[in-house]
Order: sequence, then C-alpha cells, then structure tokens
Amino acid sequence: MRIEDLNAGGLSKAQNKKSERVSASKNPAPSSQASGQPILDTVELSEGGHSQFSSIRASYGELGDVKAERLNALKEKIESGKYHPKSEEVAQAIIRYVQQY
Repeated sequence: MRIEDLNAGGLSKAQNKKSERVSASKNPAPSSQASGQPILDTVELSEGGHSQFSSIRASYGELGDVKAERLNALKEKIESGKYHPKSEEVAQAIIRYVQQY
C-alpha cells in the first residue's frame, strides 16, 4: 500500500477546489462589469432582418390594441350586466378546449 503526504507538495484536490470557489466568490465572473451589473446580450440584424423585425413588431403592437379594446368592451358588458353568453356556445368552447389536450 502506498501513502503519499498530500501536504508535502501542496494542497490536496479538495482543498484546491475549495480555494477556487472562495476566490471565485471574491472575484466577480467575467460576465459582470465593474459596477456589479450583468453584461446584457446583444443581437445584430442585417438590414433585411431589421426591416422584417420592425414590421413584425409594429403588427404585434396593433394586435395588442385590438385585444385591449375587445377586452375592455367585454369587461364593460359584464360589469353592466349586459353580457349573457349562450350556454350551448360556452359548452362547445369548453369541449373544444379540452379536446386539444
């Protein structure tokens, strides 16, 4: 059986790992700036990609407005007591939803 003195030549592997963790916690990772704020990822688009992204983004904004308008109208109907959905349509919608899963 062979026994080696781990402390004779330096630290053991376990001690090395512990010292690495301690030094890593004292020294911030390269992914953070000196201010402590994380570095944000960036994306660069070509001209064609930029114009496509802009048009998609504009379309999405318009959809959001339409959804908000419909939601507000529905909310007003419910609050005023003027919303009376047909039970058959509600049941069919529930069945369609459940069948998807």
